[in-house]
Amino acid sequence: DVAVVGGGLAGLSAALELADRGCTVRLLEAGRVGQGASGRNGGQAIHGLACDIGEIERQLGDGAARDVFGMTIEALTASALKGRSPQAVHGGWTLAARHVGLVIGIVALTPLFTQQLAVQQEQVERQGVTLLLDAPLPLSERVALAGRLGDAISGASGRIPDLEEAFGRPPDDPEQAAAWRGLIDRLDRAIREAATAAAAWPFLAAAALVLLALVPIVAGRRRIDL
Repeated sequence: DVAVVGGGLAGLSAALELADRGCTVRLLEAGRVGQGASGRNGGQAIHGLACDIGEIERQLGDGAARDVFGMTIEALTASALKGRSPQAVHGGWTLAARHVGLVIGIVALTPLFTQQLAVQQEQVERQGVTLLLDAPLPLSERVALAGRLGDAISGASGRIPDLEEAFGRPPDDPEQAAAWRGLIDRLDRAIREAATAAAAWPFLAAAALVLLALVPIVAGRRRIDL
C-alpha cells in the first residue's frame, strides 16, 4: 500500500504507524537503518523553519517572514526557560554585575596606573642619568649617548625604548665596549623594574576589589535548584 523512503527516525515512525493501521508498508533505505542524521543527532534546538528564509519571504512577504522567524525564537526561549525563571533572572543579574564591576574596575584603576607610570618614569630617568654619568666612557661618548637616548625615549611614545638601537655600534676599545654593554644591561634592568613597579599598586588594588566583590556573593548566597 505504502512505500516509505528513508530509514531514519521520521521514516521508521511513519512506517510503524501505517503498519499499526493495517497498511502494507515497504521501507526503502539506501544504506543502513538509522545511519544518517537520526543515528548521530546532536539534540540541537535551532530557530527558523525547514525552508530557507528567502522562500518564506517569497510566500509571505518580508514583514511576515520576520514575524514567523521571531515566533520560533520566542518559542525556543519560552521552552528553555519554562519553570526556570528564577534561575534566568539570577543568571542575568550575575552577568550584569560582572560587566558593571569590570567597567568600575577599569575606571577606578586607570588613573592609579597612569599616576604610577609617571612616578616610575621620573625615577628611571633620574636613575638613567646617574648610570650614564658614572659610566667609564669618554665624556664625548656619554654626551652623544644622552642625546640618542633622549630621542629614543621621545620616539617610543610611552613604550619601552629599544636600547640596542639607541646605543648603536659599541666602541672598538675592549674595555669601553664592556662598559658599553654593562650600561645597556643596567638601563634595561632599571626600565623593566620600573614597569613592574608601576603595575604593582594597580594589581594590588584590583585584587582588593575582587575580594570585596566576594563579600556580597558569600553573604547573599542561596541555593538554586536547576
